[in-house]
Amino acid sequence: MVAGGARMRCADCGHRWVPAPDPTDDQALPVPEPVFENVVAAPSAAEEHDQPVSPRTTWLRNLVAVVAGLVLAIAAGALWARGSDPLRLPLIGPYLAVLRPAPSTLHVDARGLVTGLPNGQNLLEITGTVSNRGKTPEILHGIDARLWGPAGTARRWRINIPSTSIAAGQTLAFSGTATGFPADAKTLSLTPVG
Repeated sequence: MVAGGARMRCADCGHRWVPAPDPTDDQALPVPEPVFENVVAAPSAAEEHDQPVSPRTTWLRNLVAVVAGLVLAIAAGALWARGSDPLRLPLIGPYLAVLRPAPSTLHVDARGLVTGLPNGQNLLEITGTVSNRGKTPEILHGIDARLWGPAGTARRWRINIPSTSIAAGQTLAFSGTATGFPADAKTLSLTPVG
């Protein structure tokens, strides 16, 4: 309680004022009437996020996410492998269409000749051409060569091309050799690398 009329000063800002006298028991302040009747406190944002999630709910959410991911992956893989039109699929077709690679306008025509060497190894000589059948220039970093046998890939290498781009309608010649592969590797695949 402050003596009547005494002045007070704020220690921080220096403001001065005269405090109002404390009410006595006979001058008690009235208690305001409540405005709302059934007031329920809403949970704070921290309380909402701290609600425990049952293990069953977590397990179910994870299962749904995995199943949905598998369905999309299988559908995308099937469309990509078969070359089907993804736009024929309802709902997810437009989304799968962007995953499908654009068909290449590059065409490879080649032949390979296997010759036995005196050391017992075989020499594969490849000659061929790569043509751009499209209407725009294509980037070309070489030809990916893969030699296959009954056990899978026997040898894989890159054949260099004399240019890093190929104009529309242009044809480039290439050649390459390989040794050190098994005699039963007789299937050759050549893929342009853009």
